[in-house]
Amino acid sequence: MSIFNENDMFWCSVPVPPINNHKDGIFDFLPEQIADYGQSQTHPSIVYIPGGWNGHEYWLATTPYPKSVGVFENACIYYGDADLEGNPPRIFHPINGTANGIYTRVQNPITPVPDNATVNSDPDLFFDNNTLWLISRENTNSFATYSQKSIDGQSWTPRGARYTDFLWRTGDGVLTGKPEFLSPALLRVSPNKLRVYCLSGSAGIYPRNYITNTGVCWGIWIMEGTILEGSGDFVYTKKATLTGKRDIEPWHFDVFRDDTTGFYYAICSGNNYNSNGVNGVYLAESTDGFTFKMFSKPIIDAVQQYRPTAFIDSNRNFVLYWCSEAGAPTDPGKYPNGAADVPVDGRAIGLSYRNFDDMLSELKFNVVGWE
Repeated sequence: MSIFNENDMFWCSVPVPPINNHKDGIFDFLPEQIADYGQSQTHPSIVYIPGGWNGHEYWLATTPYPKSVGVFENACIYYGDADLEGNPPRIFHPINGTANGIYTRVQNPITPVPDNATVNSDPDLFFDNNTLWLISRENTNSFATYSQKSIDGQSWTPRGARYTDFLWRTGDGVLTGKPEFLSPALLRVSPNKLRVYCLSGSAGIYPRNYITNTGVCWGIWIMEGTILEGSGDFVYTKKATLTGKRDIEPWHFDVFRDDTTGFYYAICSGNNYNSNGVNGVYLAESTDGFTFKMFSKPIIDAVQQYRPTAFIDSNRNFVLYWCSEAGAPTDPGKYPNGAADVPVDGRAIGLSYRNFDDMLSELKFNVVGWE
């Protein structure tokens, strides 16, 4: 039994762009529900700003992925606000900014389809010093990671120039020959240091094969630096360890910190090889940000998952936005409320939440070690 079941899981409205005009990267949004494509989204990244910023407390990045059409998988930005009862939002609205100086990306996607590249995937939002940042990976060019920023959430700088203005790429220096860095998660760990956690491997592929290294997570890689603009100054520093539930291979994740205790938490989707490779959601805890222990009890296991993203709000609620994966079961009993709104390809953003401290009391470690 997982922490959340279908009674605690709610679909969100996060509209995808229409199918026309995708080549130039400028989309005009249709109404909240788009015929055929619905809410087909993947890889959410949520930022919560208590008290609000530019009028809104919740900011969300996604990459639409309707019917696995790669040209759509480029970062889009949305905003939302708590409902009338004070609960986290289920309805998100697309940006609609005004060009001003360097802030020229004013409609979704803020990262257009690049020349000779398939997608700009794995977005991660980060709020720092009254600025909202986005990092994302270009899925060619040795998986280079780029940054963009906004001072109002609605208008964004362009992505950095290819071959020069990237934060890092896996073909350079100490990273030469390293596998791609998946699902980056950016945190400020001190006044003078930023840290990015990345998963390295191909654990979303089933079945696991140690000979071909498919279906295997090779570890949590850490990049650290101080500058997010242009080429930045990020360098690889070390590999974090993950111990706990041996039969889970993490695929995508997010990392957040509990400001009360100072502990770090990795919220992972991963293949459970006791369940025929179905991706669930699991939580791992670290006291130092380098050694994570995974709780054995799943957070979600009813709906196949892609990338979860989470935070602890000002009332100590654990707020989780998750993403159902294509091919998720069609049994209504295994879908959350509102199953009829799921798009035809099975992808959608969902919301679950509960008191964080109560949730932790239910989670127990199984510390059969692995790294």
